[in-house]
Amino acid sequence: MEFKTFRRTLLLAAVLFVPAGTSMAANLYAFGGRDIAVPSILPEGSVMSRYTFTPMQLCGKPSCDLIGVSLYNKGSVWDPIDGPDLNTNVPGLSVRLLLDGIPASSRFKGTFSQIAEIQLFRNSTPLSDGQFASGAFNSYFLITYKDGLIASGTSSIRLTGSVTTINATCQVADQTVKLQSIAAARLNGVGTYAAVTPFNLVVAGCPRGYNRVGYSLQAVGGAVAEGSGVLPRLAGSTATGVSIRVTDEAGVPLRMGLSLPVTAYDKNTGGAYWIPMKASYVQTAEKITPGSVLAAMVILLDYQ
Repeated sequence: MEFKTFRRTLLLAAVLFVPAGTSMAANLYAFGGRDIAVPSILPEGSVMSRYTFTPMQLCGKPSCDLIGVSLYNKGSVWDPIDGPDLNTNVPGLSVRLLLDGIPASSRFKGTFSQIAEIQLFRNSTPLSDGQFASGAFNSYFLITYKDGLIASGTSSIRLTGSVTTINATCQVADQTVKLQSIAAARLNGVGTYAAVTPFNLVVAGCPRGYNRVGYSLQAVGGAVAEGSGVLPRLAGSTATGVSIRVTDEAGVPLRMGLSLPVTAYDKNTGGAYWIPMKASYVQTAEKITPGSVLAAMVILLDYQ
């Protein structure tokens, strides 16, 4: 297998041989209400920081039946907008909310059952240090959901704390990893895997000063079944019935789209860090046709 990073892209290749009846519930403080640090050198549109929460945190249930979302520029109830993108009180930073990967606007309704993500991203104005909250105004999103047969509940998502800028980022270099060629007979049925190959995701050149450095993985070419770690084959693959499976060091399938911390990062020193992972062939259909297998992941870095 070949496993290559294109500017934070890992390429894997292998040869196979509040209305009436509404109650206010949780106040969610994005980023824990803490001060955060963001890079000042990224271009417009770059996502700088990510914060995730679950349906249990929002409505106290595994799945939330959402009635509506209200969005407020700069966290002010006097400035409601349709969204999905909101200005913050920090010059150069905007914010958006994704519910199960869908940008939330004032027209959003439906079921929220997996993961929500708050994204801070660079807008077109000059970036500088600042405070998220302006006086008492810090509720950027109000989410209303069904809570029983006729009642409803509302949770607010707040941004507090301050933002400081750092004029540097971490780097992920291009990388190629190759799995050994194997005979198709080594795979014994759908879901079986072979030729487990360790590799390291290297996050290097990290500056001092960030409170957290995170990374998330994004499969190229299609969705990944939750909990499988099985990447879609890229165009150019000639094998069928087989793909590439990626896991952490312990063999747990990697989850796409979830920001994970670079746990060894030290804000006092910065430096380079190695994140152990594994890749293997995995059988995906009853019949296998030998040939090459190509798959890829994009590596996204975020900062707090």
